[in-house]
Amino acid sequence: MTITTPGGGAGTTPVAREDLVLQWTDVAGEETARHAHPVALADGLLTVQCDSTAWAKNLQLMRGEIVTQLMRRFPDA
Repeated sequence: MTITTPGGGAGTTPVAREDLVLQWTDVAGEETARHAHPVALADGLLTVQCDSTAWAKNLQLMRGEIVTQLMRRFPDA
């Protein structure tokens, strides 16, 4: 699954993948983080690997909330 942030990462400070990984549980929620893991971040595009297609679908439904959380935590990205 991929999530694109508004502006495609056109902010002034790029989000480091390490920062995202360290905060993933807070961004996605504890249960979701057990089943979905960020695997790539490039040009504002976040790729997340899920344990199953059911979790991938769940993440698609959560996309707006995840993007909102990312923007709150990384406002300059």
